Amino acid sequence: MSLPLAQPLYDMHCHLGFAEDPASLAEALGARGVGCWSQTVTPQEYEYLSGLLGCSAWRDSGECARVPSALPPLRLGVGLHPWWVPTDACECRRQLERMEPLVGAVRWIGEVGLDFARRGIASLEAQEQAFQSVASWCVRSGGKTLSIHAVGRGAAGRTLDLLQGAGFFADGSNRAVFHWFSGSSDELVRARDAGCYFSVGPRMLQTKRGRAYASQIPESRLLLETDLPPLADGAAATVQAAMGLPDSVDLRMPQWSVERSAAFRGEPSEVASTCASETEADTMAAALVEALAALSAIRGAEPSELARIIGETSRVVLDC
Repeated sequence: MSLPLAQPLYDMHCHLGFAEDPASLAEALGARGVGCWSQTVTPQEYEYLSGLLGCSAWRDSGECARVPSALPPLRLGVGLHPWWVPTDACECRRQLERMEPLVGAVRWIGEVGLDFARRGIASLEAQEQAFQSVASWCVRSGGKTLSIHAVGRGAAGRTLDLLQGAGFFADGSNRAVFHWFSGSSDELVRARDAGCYFSVGPRMLQTKRGRAYASQIPESRLLLETDLPPLADGAAATVQAAMGLPDSVDLRMPQWSVERSAAFRGEPSEVASTCASETEADTMAAALVEALAALSAIRGAEPSELARIIGETSRVVLDC
């Protein structure tokens, strides 16, 4: 196992449900000094993971029992990702009916939002209906934090339209975090002025626009993210069932397999699952360190001081 980081870092947008063994990955991240906010893409995935990780929607603390209290925190968001908004109107309504009581009970909501760029997903009207419903439920309950996916021309602006139209920012109790912001510079200013936070990872910082935006985000609104791990081959069937998706939907993404992880570490195949979690945790921790180093260079900041500031902001968002 790798040594813990010099100080805790917080992955504010990841997908533990895409791992071969989400619970083992959560424990491995905690042991490395990494706190995280894990997103889900459907309410079914949230229900599945909350049981697996021991973080029930009905626990006021929102803490996950699989990560000891002495380690950095793990939070689980309930989500309906725009890629998984059903195209069928009746099924979309059923998904929203399933999600509504969860949003009322959970403080952290994610991944939700709009995608105007990807083909083959629900209409913009269906996506907007889903996101507007989530925004209105958050306003009704108060004290919510959203992790927002906004991709494609005008998507960031439209999410802000729907949030502000619902009164999401009105009483100051709700927070919005834009994951991997890719909107226009005007939309960035608008989101910043609304008080939004921004989670930034290595892939965002590989682009010229991403680096420019990272220099303009207020220091007190910066968060780190990895958007990892990718969906493991061996987990595809379990994740599909947890998300309520048919077998015909292929969710697999290029990534290391469990067997490759074991071979990489020189371990026998019978401990491959543990090795996969260790490798994934190392990769995610390294991605956070990489993002922090890139942000420090872009902003001319001292890395340990920037880590301290981002850590404080992360703990506020995670309520810990």
